[in-house]
Amino acid sequence: MARAITKCPNCGSTVSQFAAGCAICGENLTAARERRQERPSLEAPSWLPQVTAADAILGVILIVAAFGAPIVGGPIAGVFAYFANQRGDKVQRNLALIAVAVAVLVVVLLSFIPESGDLFFPWVDLSGPVPTN
Repeated sequence: MARAITKCPNCGSTVSQFAAGCAICGENLTAARERRQERPSLEAPSWLPQVTAADAILGVILIVAAFGAPIVGGPIAGVFAYFANQRGDKVQRNLALIAVAVAVLVVVLLSFIPESGDLFFPWVDLSGPVPTN
């Protein structure tokens, strides 16, 4: 079945999807539909999940929270991952698990390599509990 054409490919005027020709320039729309049908279309592979804008925004918020405050952001991302898994939403689950991994990585690096605090949080003074002059 030929794809519908609602704009004339020659002059750009609006045409009926059932029109055989353009009323403005006389372009043969039947031939244009056949040419369009012959062109291959690009489609995402079936194994690649569809990431919606809401999923992407949620993933960014969780990852930023896990990086900025890993003690709080990590468990919150873990809760999101748990409930997304219960719903069967693999995209949200995987994005939340990435945020959990970021939180764990930040906590481990800050625990075992205290000097890495300047790399992650340059605005925070981690030199000691009480500032010395």
